[in-house]
Amino acid sequence: FKNAYVSLNKQRDFAREWLKTDPAQLLSQINIPTCIIQGSNDQQVSKDDSLRLLKAVNDENETYKYINGLNHLLFKDSHQVDNEVLKTVLQFFLCSPI
Repeated sequence: FKNAYVSLNKQRDFAREWLKTDPAQLLSQINIPTCIIQGSNDQQVSKDDSLRLLKAVNDENETYKYINGLNHLLFKDSHQVDNEVLKTVLQFFLCSPI
């Protein structure tokens, strides 16, 4: 049990530090293709927040898709990823340079 406690304690410390991180600042420091998919029913990340992330990405590296009805997990009504999400991700990977 000691190993499990140490592991959980480290995860808690990581999560605490991660919450202090500004994702827009991180994105502004990298220059790689970036795909942001936002759903209208996302309760964790607002549309304004996703647009703030988009502004931090280099214009030539950005892919942004706003899809009505999606939640934070990119689901609509069922517990399956929406087809529009799959198409967006596939297109992103096919068009991104290696």
